[in-house]
Amino acid sequence: MLVPAIVSACTCSRAPETCDLLAKRDVAIVGTVLDGSGLVRVEKAIRGLARGVRDVEVRSATDSSCGLNLRPGERWLIFGTRGSDGSVGTDVCSGSRPIRSCGTLDRLVDSFLAGPNLVMGTVRRFGAGADDNGISDAEVRLTGPEDRAIRTSRDGSFEFSGLTPGTYRLDIQSAGLVPSVALGSIREIDLRSFRVEARGCVAIPVTMHANQSIRGTIRTPAGKPAEDVMVNLLPRDGDRPPDLLVRSTWTVADGTYEFRRVENGTYVVEAGGETGEDPKWTPEAVVSPPFAVTGNGAEGIDLVTDSPRFAGIVLKVTGSNGRPPTHAIVEVARAGEYTLKPLDPAEELRVLDGEEYTISVRSVAVAGSEPENGSVTVKASRGATVEIRLRK
Repeated sequence: MLVPAIVSACTCSRAPETCDLLAKRDVAIVGTVLDGSGLVRVEKAIRGLARGVRDVEVRSATDSSCGLNLRPGERWLIFGTRGSDGSVGTDVCSGSRPIRSCGTLDRLVDSFLAGPNLVMGTVRRFGAGADDNGISDAEVRLTGPEDRAIRTSRDGSFEFSGLTPGTYRLDIQSAGLVPSVALGSIREIDLRSFRVEARGCVAIPVTMHANQSIRGTIRTPAGKPAEDVMVNLLPRDGDRPPDLLVRSTWTVADGTYEFRRVENGTYVVEAGGETGEDPKWTPEAVVSPPFAVTGNGAEGIDLVTDSPRFAGIVLKVTGSNGRPPTHAIVEVARAGEYTLKPLDPAEELRVLDGEEYTISVRSVAVAGSEPENGSVTVKASRGATVEIRLRK
């Protein structure tokens, strides 16, 4: 159950890919830090600075958990927003990072400034230690205006350069595994169709999963399908904490659920426990007996629970500049109770259908910006979209 809590202003809901940041952030520069005040000598101005600007003041968030440690003499790739006084505001969630040596980051920047284009990524195996689990010798095939194929290197990395601009599809073959794009991009890349321009880069971090699923049906005590019930998948391997959540999903109209791309192991399914944003409903969770997944998935993991009808509200928030805020906190209030959570534009608010809620959003002030607020009172209904425009 979600309960009132203080959410750090530096809760970064995503870890954006550098290629996305280069294409979308208001300001993107490469430069060397000159002194402790944050003065940066501009080496490459990718976005947001007028031509000929030599030095710029970079103001990092003052909160110790949010600020960047810009040390004199270091080269940085900096993303941020332009202040009215010409300074650049940034923080730890911006995607800014030091350039330790001339290499990948410099090449990504150069691809935006002059080309050639780059399509690059890493194929990794899902699971513990995945950061060191690159899959070597996997076949990576691009099809589109031109067709190319290579095999991943020892660390799982791959790269295509100098492609004919157009729409491409990426296919990866590795025995017994299926790919998915790693979460964390500003936009999630569709492997089946993505655009490659004459300049710039496309980063595709790919995670390979076991090609098997867990399926079942949740019903009410009367035997009817239970729709919109939260279903949790929990491990029972012995080497993982029993309360470690592997994944969550929601039942659909016929009461069924499915967990795809599940790794081998022993699991239980829990239904009807924690049920979304509203802290007022806390039914008793129903848990299945442990079952093993050994290569063919698991079918018929069915449970019976009594759960309320939920509505999924899509929240669209824009700031006074007409763009979604970079960092914001959502407050969902009903009958004197509330929850606080970081704003994630890709996530629905799960609330009780037919109940009235006040939804408030406040942006988090970073260097060079002012906080903005907005709220709306709505009656929850299934599939509703709520738009909130923030004001200073």
